[in-house]
Amino acid sequence: MLVAAVVLTGLVILASWGQMAWYSLRIASWYPLQEPVSDAVSRRWPKAAVLLPLRGADPLLIECLRGICRQDYANFELRLVLDDVNDEAWNAVRQAIAEFPQVAVHTEVLTERLETCSLKSSALLQAVRGLPTDVEIVAVIDADVIAPVWWLRELVQPFDDPQVGMSGGLRWFLPEESNCGSTIRRIWGAAASAQMYSLNIPWGGTLAYRAELVRDPALQKRWAETFVEDVSIADCCAARGQRLQLVPRLSM
Repeated sequence: MLVAAVVLTGLVILASWGQMAWYSLRIASWYPLQEPVSDAVSRRWPKAAVLLPLRGADPLLIECLRGICRQDYANFELRLVLDDVNDEAWNAVRQAIAEFPQVAVHTEVLTERLETCSLKSSALLQAVRGLPTDVEIVAVIDADVIAPVWWLRELVQPFDDPQVGMSGGLRWFLPEESNCGSTIRRIWGAAASAQMYSLNIPWGGTLAYRAELVRDPALQKRWAETFVEDVSIADCCAARGQRLQLVPRLSM
């Protein structure tokens, strides 16, 4: 009995390793060898809004804001929802607004803190309900993500396909120091990214939606009732007959 249990355990481990290797090969095959070529001027890009809920001064926040403001995507606005009027994030926000006066930045304070979901979901709901009617694409980014200049363009491009309702990137962890904790987290993160790509799991740190999807009462109800705002809404997209398109280049 013991031998059978050991053999079975070994087979399960080997199968898991094989599955992970398959996922990793799939994602690796989709990574481009060159930087994307900008066609920002040569085509019509839909109006986009980048949403960023903020609470506290993340060490990378100012670089995150600078990355967004440097986008080579002319037709977008940045909409920030801060936790309160005295939040520490305001310092970085004011600095970014001063550095990039050409970027349309809308700031507001979170006023409706729902008790049935996370503060991030509450902030996203408030931002979505205040969107201008001409916004066609809604992008969401995390405060510790530093976006390259082509970030928004690469997020929006998949929407050329009418069957795409969401597009997104993958979470990647690159530690500055190779200590035990960061090494374990890096290995786990690499495995998680491969699974997210192969199983089509959305990540809210770099994610875009068609505006009609986030305006859908079904999605807003889901946001208002769940703790996680990204994975939980994948079926809302599928219910509309659309799909999520993951872009490996957008590993942030």
